[in-house]
Amino acid sequence: MPKVLATDFFLPKRPDQQVIQSFDSISVKEKANILNQYPNSFLSVLSAGDDTSNPPKRNSAIRKQWAAFLHSKVYKAIKNPGILFYEIHSSEAVFSGFLCSIAMESFFNYEITKHENILPSRVSLMTDYLNTVEIQAEPILIVHEDVSEIIQLEHEIPQTTPELVSFSYKNETHRLWMLNKQQEEQLKHVAARVDYFHLADGHHRSACVQALYCAKATKKPTGVFSFLIAKKRLINKSFYWYLKQLPKTCSAEWIEKKINVSKGIRITQVEPTTKNFPLQIALYDKIYALPDTSIRTLSIPDFIIQSFFTEINEKIKFDYFPQKNTNTFEQLKKQTNFAMAFNMLPMEVEQLFALALKKQKLPPKSTLIFPKILTGFVIAGW
Repeated sequence: MPKVLATDFFLPKRPDQQVIQSFDSISVKEKANILNQYPNSFLSVLSAGDDTSNPPKRNSAIRKQWAAFLHSKVYKAIKNPGILFYEIHSSEAVFSGFLCSIAMESFFNYEITKHENILPSRVSLMTDYLNTVEIQAEPILIVHEDVSEIIQLEHEIPQTTPELVSFSYKNETHRLWMLNKQQEEQLKHVAARVDYFHLADGHHRSACVQALYCAKATKKPTGVFSFLIAKKRLINKSFYWYLKQLPKTCSAEWIEKKINVSKGIRITQVEPTTKNFPLQIALYDKIYALPDTSIRTLSIPDFIIQSFFTEINEKIKFDYFPQKNTNTFEQLKKQTNFAMAFNMLPMEVEQLFALALKKQKLPPKSTLIFPKILTGFVIAGW
């Protein structure tokens, strides 16, 4: 039975000028513009560690800049540990849920299901980072099975509780409320009565916090900073996997034969990924679509690996690219110069969590699930 905890929060003085989207999604030019226009942006904290050649030095620089932001009250701590109710209004949907911590014991007791494997090397780097900076700047995405009592509490809070923060950022409205003690206890009590929650997004981040808890750290987090949201509010989107170069033992002709075996057909750039053709493959300047009758698995990422790379004696690492409304293989080629790329239809959320309950995991970076939380808005400490 998952355990929900209150946590220590830090909030920005001017969130509309201080939050950012995912650090990795911002171009070098965009970073320079943001830092020039908004020197108190959380990007200033992350950019203090631009020297990636020396991770310990980088981590220390980030921690030092964060301490400076606290000292100058650019960010301010909420006086007492608490739980926040958070709403995001976008043109696409309204996402709402609770910002809290999920206790470590809930992860170790398998009360949080997981649907993706992780990359140990990435976890190691991120754990060292967390050990130094001692903050979680983005929550992981935790999902409940549309529990009616939790959803009812969501409806009640904006009607009964004073609003804490409201601001607009890139055509989205973000609003926060602080739960009172009675509401906190109600949420904790309801969570303790269900069998499990699901981890929807943040597999590497949750693994890092767990590793930090088990390590000989000076200060240890008691839980993982989380956004607890109803399953019905999730949106699962298409995304790209790509390889900048083919494996040494794998020729384009060999890949094309594999595509033919899977009944792939040549298509034009304008064809969308559909249920009839749930997987598209770009091989240099050629594009193919594979029919659903050829993909005899719920997991297209597993199908890709089994169909094309099981015979390869090299470790295959796919790069990951979130698909936006305007993305095409041609645009992806300009940005990544890939040799081979895959655009895949996402799994249904129900199927995804059904696999997780069976402890069947997909390869790393096999899903693109929304909402994505802004970086540097609500920051959790320990």
